[in-house]
Amino acid sequence: MADSAYDYAPTVMFDGVYRMWWCGQAPEQKVPGDDILYAESSSPDGPFQARGSAAPHQIVFEGTGNGSFDNEHTCDPSVVRVNGTYYLYYGAERHDGEPTTIGVASSPDGFNWTRVNNDQPIIAPANQQNTGNTYGAGQPSAIYLDGFFYLMFTDTTGAGALGNGAGQFVWRSPDPAFQSQVESFTAAGWQSKTVANSRSFSVANAFSADWQYSDALRAFIIAHDNAPGQTTLTFLDPNNLAKQAYADVTIPGQWTEGPGVVSRPDKHSPVSGTNDCGRIPVDVIRSTTSYPPRQLAHIGLDLLSGTSCAAMPPRQIAAIYEGYGLQFPGLPAAVVVSGRRLQVEDIATYSDLTHNAMYVPRSIYDAIPYGASLHYGETVLGASGRPGAFQLDNDTLWPVSCPQLVTDNHSSITMVEPKTWLSYLKGPGLFCLSSGPGSGPGTLYRCYNPGNGHHMDTTDPGCEGYPHRDGILWTISPTQIPGTVPLYRCYNPGNGDHMDTTDPGCEGYLHRDGVLGYLFPTRVPGSVTLYRCYSPGNGDHLTSFIFNCEGYPQKDGVLGYTIT
Repeated sequence: MADSAYDYAPTVMFDGVYRMWWCGQAPEQKVPGDDILYAESSSPDGPFQARGSAAPHQIVFEGTGNGSFDNEHTCDPSVVRVNGTYYLYYGAERHDGEPTTIGVASSPDGFNWTRVNNDQPIIAPANQQNTGNTYGAGQPSAIYLDGFFYLMFTDTTGAGALGNGAGQFVWRSPDPAFQSQVESFTAAGWQSKTVANSRSFSVANAFSADWQYSDALRAFIIAHDNAPGQTTLTFLDPNNLAKQAYADVTIPGQWTEGPGVVSRPDKHSPVSGTNDCGRIPVDVIRSTTSYPPRQLAHIGLDLLSGTSCAAMPPRQIAAIYEGYGLQFPGLPAAVVVSGRRLQVEDIATYSDLTHNAMYVPRSIYDAIPYGASLHYGETVLGASGRPGAFQLDNDTLWPVSCPQLVTDNHSSITMVEPKTWLSYLKGPGLFCLSSGPGSGPGTLYRCYNPGNGHHMDTTDPGCEGYPHRDGILWTISPTQIPGTVPLYRCYNPGNGDHMDTTDPGCEGYLHRDGVLGYLFPTRVPGSVTLYRCYSPGNGDHLTSFIFNCEGYPQKDGVLGYTIT
């Protein structure tokens, strides 16, 4: 990562693209000290770039410069998204040489952060022993599981730390700021946190570790660097963190500073691109040169549990695919929401709810319990003091977190009395994802001109002057990689129609606008299908990843496949 004095301790989220936050020190910083940098890529191997730019990174969080606990240094980020909100846990220093503390901030998009807990740290050093290591409390790593935030962290002064200060302590709480209902894991199991037990038991003898939860293995996976030339994976029983669920696994590869394990937004293991429930991809990014630690690089392997999807209960399959978009030819596009299959008719609404869509076998689609169908223009009920909610199957209300979902679904709100609203059965909440897949190089937008009823796809977020942007269609490769072919946009000035095609001759259209990006001509693991649809009424072509063409009467066929 050019221009940064060092690069280490990444947290990596797969959310349509690989989104990475890490610790660095960039020359454009406003406050001297450690910064939290951001970049994204379509591959864990990179290249990583700032959102919407060719720059190697952007600063998204840094010291306040106002004398606060995080006055100079903010480092060692861990980012998790829960119900549409991003939470950033980070290590902080007021001044060089002072003990590290842990803070937390929230954001709607992962870029614009607001400090939580009244600008105070959420964890400070316990000062329970003198190990000679004055680092303090830091290096947090967060997971969200079953209504709890789990936070693993280092405290070199904790009672359970080793003689060199190493050790990983774990707390959990429904409160992201860990100021109420906090439990600490102890040798006797989970207990209400007290001063005495807060750092009494270490779950891993390591510094700067990262972790995730595997729904397939039903175990926590801790990635830590204890031995030269390898990253160790340790598997812990979720009910007893003192018990290893499986034997350790090592990933060969040089490292110089803490690993970041690629996870889905809630910090669970991502789905395998092969749709094999027993295959768990573990991808790690860590610095590989020193000193200072730099050159972030990717290593990884797939864990094989030996348990197929067919051998798993539907609830476990739903947990593995939680938050993912599901597609199977001939069936409605769907999103897994709170363990249920929500079938969605409108592409903009679908994109609001998930950035991770993939083709799945019919057996997986059917195994995930049906929840409801969200049709175009579905009724939304509102009431004073209550959120708007889609009125779906069996008159069940699915509350909505933002007006964008209502607007994109072309729905309108009907106001009712609060007692009427409360009388309905309630389904899971639906949360907008404000930061789309990419929104930078390779992002394909679909635009609309109501004057002639025609659509056009473009990489320009301004829609090249078209009056309405339907939203992000999907992300395609902006450069040609082995196995891909160009996707051209063609134009017919006779009726104003734009059409996408892989034919360099534009299938007879008079004008070729240029190349939109690159697609795979055949299906590859983890890919999404792009269809071309047609309305003979006005001669409009429409590109969609939804099999039923969003109601367009004619499907021209498959344009190609893109990896999200």
